[in-house]
Amino acid sequence: MYLLGWPIQCDRKNRTIFIYQHKYATKVLDGFSDYIPYPIATPADRSAKLSLSSQPSSDAEKDEMKDIPYREAVGSVMYLMVGTRPDMAFYLREVSQFLANPGMEHWNPIVRGLKYLSGTKDYGLLLGGSTDITPQNLANSLIAYSDSDYSNCPDTRRSVGGYITMLAGSPI
Repeated sequence: MYLLGWPIQCDRKNRTIFIYQHKYATKVLDGFSDYIPYPIATPADRSAKLSLSSQPSSDAEKDEMKDIPYREAVGSVMYLMVGTRPDMAFYLREVSQFLANPGMEHWNPIVRGLKYLSGTKDYGLLLGGSTDITPQNLANSLIAYSDSDYSNCPDTRRSVGGYITMLAGSPI
C-alpha cells in the first residue's frame, strides 16, 4: 500500500502502521554519494555553531561554493523530514538559514546529515502498537516533549525552541 508514493506497511496483529521513504532516501544518497564515505550516528554536531560570519565574502570563496550542491541537498533532505523523518528537523533548521550564501563551514553539517541519513535510511514513522487504546485512556497517552536554548544564535542572540507531541506513542 502507498500514500504519496511512500510505502505503508500495516501489521494488523500488532496494530501498527509503518510509513517510510527508503526508496527516496536511497535516491538522495545516490545523488550525493561523492560526499558520503561512511554513516554516522547523529545528524548534527552539538559543538558546531554556524554563523553568518562564515559566509563567503570574496569572489574566490563564492566561486568555490558554486559547484557545491548545497540547496539541492537541503531540499532533498527536507522532503524526507516533512514526510517521515522528524528526527532531522533541527539539523535542517540550522543549515537552512544559509541558503542564500552558504560557505564551506555551512556545507560540512550538510555532509554530516547525509552521512547520518546513509545509516538510517530505513527509519520512518511507526504508528500505533498499543493494545490498550480506549476512549477512556486515550487522553492519558497524550505526551508532549519540548526543548529550547537561551540566546544560542551567535548572530542574533535569539533563542530556539522545538517540540513534538505524541499520541499513544506516535508523533502527531
